[in-house]
Amino acid sequence: MAISHAKTLLTSPLPRWASDERILRLGLCIVKAFDKPAPNQEKVLSAFEEDGWPRHIDDPLSGSGELDPKDRLRFTVRRLNAFQKQPLIRFFADGTGQGIRWERVDATSTLSAAKSRRAA
Repeated sequence: MAISHAKTLLTSPLPRWASDERILRLGLCIVKAFDKPAPNQEKVLSAFEEDGWPRHIDDPLSGSGELDPKDRLRFTVRRLNAFQKQPLIRFFADGTGQGIRWERVDATSTLSAAKSRRAA
């Protein structure tokens, strides 16, 4: 895929979470698709989608469960970033343990990294 074509595919300024399909997209690209339920990740993506994808949201995960809320949030963020089909979005804990941020990953660096992995 040419770099200019990749930039064209990413013209959508905001991600889209299709909860019924359990697919996260950026433009026409599938970033992440869930084969099995992932309640915490899906709850975070639904919260971003409902709020119109602001750069930051408060922790939408409920306080119940065995894990410390900050640990649960950090674990969920790690899982959101793992196993992306196309790593075009990066999620971050906000440093307070009470919120999540996201940002787009530069498509040209993503393509360069993918080409390097294939060449190795």
